[in-house]
Amino acid sequence: MAGSDSWHLEAYRGMDQFHMKPYTEIQKMWKELKINTKNHLAFYCGTGWRASEVWFYAQAMGLEKISVYDGGWKEWSETKETKKKVLKGEPKKLNEESFLD
Repeated sequence: MAGSDSWHLEAYRGMDQFHMKPYTEIQKMWKELKINTKNHLAFYCGTGWRASEVWFYAQAMGLEKISVYDGGWKEWSETKETKKKVLKGEPKKLNEESFLD
């Protein structure tokens, strides 16, 4: 329980698992995954909050060509104008070039 109600956090206790990792760890991981940080990087997730965390890592790395789709997959999938084909599978296996280069 975070607090007695939705407005108070007197019972909240922070946990290490909720702290951000040093950006150098993320930078190393991105290098191992061969993510080209010279390209414009756009981050998204289900609703936008996890993508925001990754955006902060990119900021800490000094990257400038970065953005977040803050509505996330949820907003995008609920938009009636969406005419994009949704592919199933792992992005790396679907179209590796568009994600890494």
